[in-house]
Amino acid sequence: MTPRVAVFIDCQNVHLSARSRFLPSGTPGQRGHVDPVRVAQRIVDGRRLGGELAAVRVYRGRPSPDHQPEAARASDRQADRWARDPRVVVVRRQLRYPKAWPAEPAQEKGIDVALAVDFVRLACEGAYDVGVLFS
Repeated sequence: MTPRVAVFIDCQNVHLSARSRFLPSGTPGQRGHVDPVRVAQRIVDGRRLGGELAAVRVYRGRPSPDHQPEAARASDRQADRWARDPRVVVVRRQLRYPKAWPAEPAQEKGIDVALAVDFVRLACEGAYDVGVLFS
């Protein structure tokens, strides 16, 4: 039996890591996004024991339309595009904006916890045979 592989992606960490590794410093923030399905498929294809990509779960913050309307629209479009693949679930939490925003950046809150809880919950439910956490 081919194992069902679920890949859980912490989008912000992956995005920042990809930018620092592959793009020059100072590159605009909208550059360096990764395609979660392509990344997940490469992970599965690289497994010595093989497997079938059964699920891609993407965890990320969502900009507030009140604070960052353009970024919120772009984030919504991106999440909608990813979710067209039936294997993809996008889990988003509203960014938290400090009183000193925009001098202080908005922060993700609850993303790591949501990812960890889903990773364990879905394993207990038998939703996948192999879980890969990519952060």
